[in-house]
Amino acid sequence: MVKWFFLFLFGGLATIAVSLYFKLGAYKDVQVQIKTVDPMHLIYKKHFGGYHKISSVIDVVESWALKNDVECFESFGLYIDDPKSTDEDRLRSEGGCVTRALLPEAQLPVDFGQKKIESKEYIVAEFDGSPAIGPFVVYPRANEWAEQNRIKIIPPTIESYKVEGQKVITTYYFNIER
Repeated sequence: MVKWFFLFLFGGLATIAVSLYFKLGAYKDVQVQIKTVDPMHLIYKKHFGGYHKISSVIDVVESWALKNDVECFESFGLYIDDPKSTDEDRLRSEGGCVTRALLPEAQLPVDFGQKKIESKEYIVAEFDGSPAIGPFVVYPRANEWAEQNRIKIIPPTIESYKVEGQKVITTYYFNIER
């Protein structure tokens, strides 16, 4: 009886693990390269706490942009602190929209900000699996690539999210120091 219980338990857990592996896209390849990226115009709202909880902040900015006819062609998260060395409740990030140009400050809500990130060189990684699995698939791959090429990744990191039908393509911009 106990043997069958553990057999079914193990079988169920294995089925769930395999399903998540494929559903989240953990098997998908990560393309990594050095690239000079064009300037980015960001409208954002600040977020404090676990990076996995930033989606509600991004949703607020996207909703505001939609209501105010501000083109938001990609969403983004800018992750300022290293989660390995910072307590989760002290992590700082910014989430919002990538736009074509900065807006007059008077158009923005009081708790929003905007900035232009100048053109610079990044380690760029592209992944079309779930953004939720990215920290477990993309970050280790980018760190490995950087180490092989004797490049140091430093915070902040930007993730941009582009929705194409049912698929989300996440582009990771790893800030570097040579």
